[in-house]
Amino acid sequence: MNSVSLGLELEADADMVSSMLTAINDFVTDSFTTNAGKAEQNLDVVRTDDFTLLLKKGPKASVVAAITGNMPQDVANQLQKTLEEIHSLYDKELDDFDGDSIQFENSEHQLRDCLMTVLKPDKVSRNRPWMAWTLVLIVLIGSGFLLFKRWQSQELIEHVSLIDKTPVILLTNIDTLGLEKIQLEVMRDPAAQSVIEWLEQQSINSSRVIVKERAYLSLDPLLIKHKVEQVVARHPSVTANWIDNRPEFNGTSTNLNKLLLQNELANLIGLNFQPTWLDNLVIEGTENKAANDPELIRAILDLNIAKIDRVSIAFEPGQSELSEQAIEKLIEIEQQFSNLVEVAEQQELSMGLIIMGASDTVGTASFNKILSQKRADNVKLKMQELGIAASRLNAIGLGVIELKTTKEGARKVLFNVIYFDGV
Repeated sequence: MNSVSLGLELEADADMVSSMLTAINDFVTDSFTTNAGKAEQNLDVVRTDDFTLLLKKGPKASVVAAITGNMPQDVANQLQKTLEEIHSLYDKELDDFDGDSIQFENSEHQLRDCLMTVLKPDKVSRNRPWMAWTLVLIVLIGSGFLLFKRWQSQELIEHVSLIDKTPVILLTNIDTLGLEKIQLEVMRDPAAQSVIEWLEQQSINSSRVIVKERAYLSLDPLLIKHKVEQVVARHPSVTANWIDNRPEFNGTSTNLNKLLLQNELANLIGLNFQPTWLDNLVIEGTENKAANDPELIRAILDLNIAKIDRVSIAFEPGQSELSEQAIEKLIEIEQQFSNLVEVAEQQELSMGLIIMGASDTVGTASFNKILSQKRADNVKLKMQELGIAASRLNAIGLGVIELKTTKEGARKVLFNVIYFDGV
């Protein structure tokens, strides 16, 4: 009766049009043929190599769609809707149909709706490729940015890793921290150059490096020599000349200063100091035997004890954990105290170290009492780890110490060295 096509006159050749029309005619004829052996189906499909035919049958007419390519998902619904409209609009014409299709020319409008259904998916797909390309571009830019930052971090890691070649700094771990920074974990001798100084010498931006540092004692000969030179620098009249990695001391000194120098040198781990190294020193003011004077030795002990008594370990508010700076101080205290113990034992003296924890006024009295004890206990444990016998250590929590001069002065651990006759 009527038909419409979507660009068929431009895209399909004559053979294909002819075969399509023949198939439609046969399809419609077969569809209206009564088949007693089968129930009538609402939608019939015929597939060929070139196209697919869909038939939607009604009581008085049928709608046939010839489809090339992929079949739209909602084609059946659209065919049914079109079929119903044709029956509604041309009910009388269908009843009186005698083969003349001119009275159905206006049905083209309903048939066009079927074509529009096919067009909509293609139209949407043609209008939106830019969105996909925009998304791809954003992903590529983001990936490129992340790769660039990762490359920068890797370059920084390789540069900073050179710190492991320094003899007194041990690199234990290095890792990225976000996109801009890295985290560096090292072990460093307190007498060695600081990590920040090393980074500045290497022209590395230290703000991009988070340093976690643990203290340890290095036996590197160059560092030991540096420590000896630091000790000698405190005795202006004494010089040290190195022969086969062993210092030879010359100059002048008093007995008191000689004993002080001897104590400091004996306290340097890795030096293996021998008292005979100081035999070349010329003693001024008194005879050499004065070095064995018990009163002089007691005076030296008191002098060195005063150095320890003046040291304090600071803590953050409400905290009892030891900082890296605190551990470095404890290493020095352990060296000084161990040297005092050796001298005290020679004089048959018993020596101990009282560790006193304190807190500020922030918080309740009971909390501050417990906190001060924890601070003292943590210092005691660290001193034991460094080699001091537990029997020489006594940790006491003092609780709150009110200091009107400063609010921070009370968050500390203090020390008091005691000694008495009898080992």
